[in-house]
Amino acid sequence: MLRMQKSILTLFMFLLIEFSELRSINEYTEESIQEKVDGRRRPDPPHFMVELYEQAANGGDDTTLSTPYNASLIRSIQGKGYSTGKVSFDLSSLKDEVLLGAELYIQNEGNHRNQDQIFIKAETPTGWRKVNCTPIASIGGWRVLDVKELINMINGKLVIKGYKPNIRSQSYLVTYSAHQKKMKNVEKRPKRSIYSSSNGCKKIDMKVAFEKIGWDSWIIFPKEYNAYRCAGACEFPIAEEFHPTNHATIQSVLTQLSDTDKMPAPCCSPFKLLPLTVLFYDSNDNVVLKQYDDMIVEECGCQ
Repeated sequence: MLRMQKSILTLFMFLLIEFSELRSINEYTEESIQEKVDGRRRPDPPHFMVELYEQAANGGDDTTLSTPYNASLIRSIQGKGYSTGKVSFDLSSLKDEVLLGAELYIQNEGNHRNQDQIFIKAETPTGWRKVNCTPIASIGGWRVLDVKELINMINGKLVIKGYKPNIRSQSYLVTYSAHQKKMKNVEKRPKRSIYSSSNGCKKIDMKVAFEKIGWDSWIIFPKEYNAYRCAGACEFPIAEEFHPTNHATIQSVLTQLSDTDKMPAPCCSPFKLLPLTVLFYDSNDNVVLKQYDDMIVEECGCQ
């Protein structure tokens, strides 16, 4: 049991290193401990980001994240500097992403609730530029402006100031991006297993609770999920449903012919994996919705 727990912890440490938006393990561990010591807590995630996660999480058997612009990564960047009359958004996290869309969420204010046009001033490399924005949606107390073209004009940082209406109130920049690495095509359902041996290679439960491994300070949703794992013997002869490689087939034959235990049987391991949609805080406390590859075992095979 102890060995299994260590294996699970090692797996998640490896995954953490692979998450490009996240800091090192030591930084997260130290921060989690410090938060518990001084009572600090992260800001609540925007309601619309939670709704996007819930829509994705309730997608049934579909393994493709259903989002605006077909984005695989959605980032909510909170504006800073309201007291100065200017609001800035740090865009450095977008440098390695393919931008598909960008929307500015500003709070409705008084007589401006029904305006057809909203003017803002944006700082560009050539100076301040007056931008006429047409709201594309009104969600609750928010007006939504399409600012993708504006984002493409600048580099690294978006700075805006209110013109009409005043934009000093709370605002968010929501970006929709694609991974550089495309998702692999996966089938929605695996083939039904006909392997009769109860000890044969198969998928079994592996429940993951982020609180138990100390990740609940930065992962918002899901609180837990079933990652599954593969266990069991790859018995001779290996059935085709276990997708044996040629090497595994030869190894299986040699194992059967060996008079000793020096020749191990092929290993039961994940053959097909599915992604997991995660809502989390990045290093700047921005709320990010992202689909991470290879997080859930769908099928097991012998290799």
